[in-house]
Amino acid sequence: MKTIAVVAEAPNRVVVGEYSLREPRADEVVIATAYSTISPGTELRCLAGREPNAQRFPMITGYSLAGTILRGAGDFKPGDRVFLNGASVCPDGIASAWGGHIQYAIAPVSQVVRLPAGVDLKAASALSMLSIAMHGVCRAAPLPGDRVLVAGQGLIGLFAAALLRRAGCRVAVADKVPARLAVAQRLGQSHRFEVGDTWPAPVRELFPDGVDILLDATGVPAVVRANLPLLRGKSWENLYEPSPKLVLLASFPGDVALDYQETLFNKECDVITCRTYLPHERERVLRLLTTADLDVSAALEETVPVSDAPAAFRQLREDAARHVTFVLDWSAGR
Repeated sequence: MKTIAVVAEAPNRVVVGEYSLREPRADEVVIATAYSTISPGTELRCLAGREPNAQRFPMITGYSLAGTILRGAGDFKPGDRVFLNGASVCPDGIASAWGGHIQYAIAPVSQVVRLPAGVDLKAASALSMLSIAMHGVCRAAPLPGDRVLVAGQGLIGLFAAALLRRAGCRVAVADKVPARLAVAQRLGQSHRFEVGDTWPAPVRELFPDGVDILLDATGVPAVVRANLPLLRGKSWENLYEPSPKLVLLASFPGDVALDYQETLFNKECDVITCRTYLPHERERVLRLLTTADLDVSAALEETVPVSDAPAAFRQLREDAARHVTFVLDWSAGR
């Protein structure tokens, strides 16, 4: 069968072309992709050849798509609305770097997630990133009233801040890019700080005693180190006081250095790392999307036809100050 796909042929060279796919097996469905959302952090590293979990060039990136069943299997019938966390089946000679930016996705029934009727397909195309954000929030185990700083307002940082507010936390967000903070504002974030020469004084004014949770979504080790002093102290008198938490909700290109004496010993800081989401966390996100308790549309406003994918990746790479992500619309390809 023929399919259109977004292929990274070489470092930072993206093309859109038509390719041949093998026929699906008896236990596999074929999904007609409606939307796929770019995850800039992971995918730009793939395109630059710096993602350790990615495969060789040429490759198809992307790990979050939504669409409808074209060929059914198992309990799935044509027309069913579904989500897929990327596709491992790619055209011959092309590797799957999660493989989600593809017109027709072939996948085993076990990997396909049925979408509730009330979930918008465009929002569902960002379900992987939303679920990763939910995973970070669940790992942080926040309490209502906790003071939280989310560093980095890329896609996952934006989503994490929104979920933490729903958990009853007092949330502040920080980024050096004003456009990202503007998106945070449209998502309902009140306390927004542009990182500049006076940093971190603005956060000290808001939270004089420090934050209970520092969630880093930047993936930049130097940013983590710069923000560690914002973690609140831990009482020596009340030995049962909970420890402050550092949540690393990003993948880092190298090691993250943490000072032992002040952060790890005196503050007895809990360091929480996040790898990927769990199925029940994805289901929690779907329930929120179904009931309209979580509106993420402001983060997904830049939607382009799949033919513009090369330009979208180039803009994310060269003009990150203006863009959070792009959603690829596949409807024009059919």
